[in-house]
Amino acid sequence: PRIQTFCVDRDHVAYMKRFYPNTACEFLPLAGNQIRLEETAGQSSLPAEAVVTENSRQELLFEQWCRRPYPLVFTANYVPVSNIDRQLERMELEYREFYYEIIGSFVNHPCQNLLSCIETYLKREIPDLSDAQLCEGMHTMPVVDLWVRTYFREKTVRILAEGGIKVHLFGKDWDQISCTHPQNLISTGRMVSSADCAQAIAQSKLALNTMPWFKDGAHDRIFTAMLHGTAALTDDSTYLREQFAHMDTIAYYTLQNLEALPQQVTELLSQPRRLFELACRAKATAERLHMWKNRAEMLKGYL
Repeated sequence: PRIQTFCVDRDHVAYMKRFYPNTACEFLPLAGNQIRLEETAGQSSLPAEAVVTENSRQELLFEQWCRRPYPLVFTANYVPVSNIDRQLERMELEYREFYYEIIGSFVNHPCQNLLSCIETYLKREIPDLSDAQLCEGMHTMPVVDLWVRTYFREKTVRILAEGGIKVHLFGKDWDQISCTHPQNLISTGRMVSSADCAQAIAQSKLALNTMPWFKDGAHDRIFTAMLHGTAALTDDSTYLREQFAHMDTIAYYTLQNLEALPQQVTELLSQPRRLFELACRAKATAERLHMWKNRAEMLKGYL
């Protein structure tokens, strides 16, 4: 029987169909992780006797949402870019310079698809490169992907902190980041579980996401935030733009203009009613379309 594989980004599916046509591959987006209401320290529950009308219920929910302890959270570990630089330093100079040229292209033009950019550079060196050779060359490129996503994760958090935004970080090694205003980085300082991450998101008004170079997919941090009534702030993708409209059910920022992010966060948090209503719309959408039960239904269609 044919092996059935699933990818969380449609670009990855296209890659599989191009280079591994005998392997069946379909798109299966990630979904949100939801914790039980009693684990959120009362963030989402309501006393039954207080619920009289839908308006009063929403007001009580809004009051509880405003009391959430974290204005902005980010649930991720930190890896210094210098760690990846050390891997590149072990390469011969010619190869190292080639890799850094590709990396520089992504840094300057972060909207690029990973494969198309790398293919352009490889074919510049070998114009008659076959697909088989290109596929073989791609096997050496994960370090480029890792470097670029790490760079933008670090830069996003650092710019927020240096712009005066307090970021509650749930993940390890953030004490290693170089930052002129480290007092704005409030970190657990340790590895945390997926349940701890979901709990932190459920107690936040705004959840930051940085995409792991999914240009046509999504990260589960986004859906997890939505399912807990937390507004999601993320860089975008083609898939996300199809699912969610900016400032209706999500807030997008751009990697090309990260310097504007602190002001954007300040404005979002200064309008709690608007942010709460955005989060409520997102929650309804995520509950309808982006839970793991929805993905299970998709899987059933392939059986």
